[in-house]
Amino acid sequence: MDYSSKIFVSCFIEDFGGLEGAKKRYPRAEIRLDGGDFEEEDLKRISDYFETSVFAYRGGAESSLERAEALAKAAEFGADYIDADVSENLEALEIAKKAAKEYGAKFIVSSHFFDKIPSKFEYLEMAEEAFDFGADIVKFVAAARNAREAAEVMSLYGELDASKLIAFASGERWKISRAFSLIAGAPIAYATAREIRATASGQFDYFEFKELIKALK
Repeated sequence: MDYSSKIFVSCFIEDFGGLEGAKKRYPRAEIRLDGGDFEEEDLKRISDYFETSVFAYRGGAESSLERAEALAKAAEFGADYIDADVSENLEALEIAKKAAKEYGAKFIVSSHFFDKIPSKFEYLEMAEEAFDFGADIVKFVAAARNAREAAEVMSLYGELDASKLIAFASGERWKISRAFSLIAGAPIAYATAREIRATASGQFDYFEFKELIKALK
C-alpha cells in the first residue's frame, strides 16, 4: 500500500502562499480556514490547486453557521473532504453534511479532547452517533496525559472500520501515534511543510513522515 498517498500537508489558509509553486512536492493538503481572512474565490482557487483537499474550520470569532457555510462553499468549489467539529450546533452540522452529499465531498465529523479523555466505550458511542448522523469519516484527537489514554484512542482501530476512522493522540509526546494511525488504515494523516508553520504540535515534517512510514511498514 502506498501510505504516502494519504499524507496531507496541513496549512492555515493565510499561509497558503508559502505552498504556491510547491504542488509537486505537496499534492494533498488540509486547509484550515480558521487561520485568517479569505474570500469565496480563495476557496475555489485552493481547491483547484491541490490534487486532493480537505477543508476544516475550527472555532473562532465566527458563528457556527458562518463556519458551516464556508465549508459548504468549499464543497461546492470541489473540496474532496470537509471537516466539521462535533461541537458545532446541529443546524450548522446539517448545512455541512447536506453540502458534502450534494457536491460529492466526504464528510468528516471531528472531536477534539483536551481535558476529559473518553473511555473506549464512550468513543464507540460517539462514533456510532456520528455515523448515524451521516458522517463518512469520524476523527478523534485526544490530548492524552498518559500511555493508557493514548492507547485507548489508538485501540479504536481494532473496533471500527479503519478506512472511516482518523484517531491519534496529539502533542509531541505522542506524535508516533500519527504514524501508527496511518499504518492501521486511516484515510488521512496530517503533516507539516518546511515552508510554513505547523497547525498543531506533534505533526511530522512531510518528508520525514514519508521516510518513517517506509521504515515502519
